[in-house]
Amino acid sequence: MGKWDKFNKIVDTEKLTNDVREIEENGGKREYQEIPEGTYEAVLARLECCENKNDEPMVKVAFRIIKGQYKGQWTWANYNLIYGLAISNLKTLLNDMEPEHEIEWDGNFTHFEETLINAFEELGEKVGVVLEIGKDKKGYPTFAISDCWDIGEEG
Repeated sequence: MGKWDKFNKIVDTEKLTNDVREIEENGGKREYQEIPEGTYEAVLARLECCENKNDEPMVKVAFRIIKGQYKGQWTWANYNLIYGLAISNLKTLLNDMEPEHEIEWDGNFTHFEETLINAFEELGEKVGVVLEIGKDKKGYPTFAISDCWDIGEEG
C-alpha cells in the first residue's frame, strides 16, 4: 500500500480526471471567463501566509464560487501585511465570516499567523458567504462579505 493510497478515498478522482482531460484539450489551460465585479455565493477555499517578492509578510486569500454562472471558479486577493489598511481589511473580511474567535492584530506576526491558520481551519470550505467583489483605485480585487451561513445548511 503506497503513501498516496489515502488520496484515492478522499479526492473525487473522477472529477479530477475530467479536469485534467479538459485542461489538456484546451492546450494546457482551463477556459474560464474572468469573474466580473458583483455579488456571488462562495466559500473560502484558501488562506496562505507567505512572503511577497520583497520578502515581506503577505496573506493570499482565495474564494471558490459555489453557485451561478461562475460556479467552480476561484477568485483571489493578496494582502501585504506591511500596511495597516491591508491588516484591517483582512481582519474585517474574516470576522465578517463570524469565526468562533474574533481575528485581532496585537502587533505580533507569529500570533497573527496562528490566528489566521486557526480561522481558516474553522471557516475554510465550511462557511458559505455572499461575497461582493469590487476593485480598488489601482484595479486590484477587493472582497467584502455581506452574509454567511454554515455550509451544512446547503444540503
